Amino acid sequence: LEQLPAQTGLDGQTRNCLASTRKGTPCRREPLPGRDYCPSHKHLEELEATARLVLLLRGEKVRALTREEVAELARRFPPT
Repeated sequence: LEQLPAQTGLDGQTRNCLASTRKGTPCRREPLPGRDYCPSHKHLEELEATARLVLLLRGEKVRALTREEVAELARRFPPT
C-alpha cells in the first residue's frame, strides 16, 4: 500500500472524483488527498456528511448516498 500513489485505489486504478458534471457525466478530476471529491466538488462532501447526520437524527439507517442523491441535494441547497 505504501508503494501505491496517493490517488490510486486498492485495485490499482486511478481514483476519480465521485461527483457528476452539469452534463451528468462523471467528474474526471482526481480527488483531494484522503477525500472522495476534487477541489471543485469538495462542497458535496460536506453536503453528504450533513445528509448522513440528518438521517441519523431522523432515526434512519445511515448509508452512503448515490451520486444522484448528492446531485439532488446540491441542486436543492447550492453552496453559499
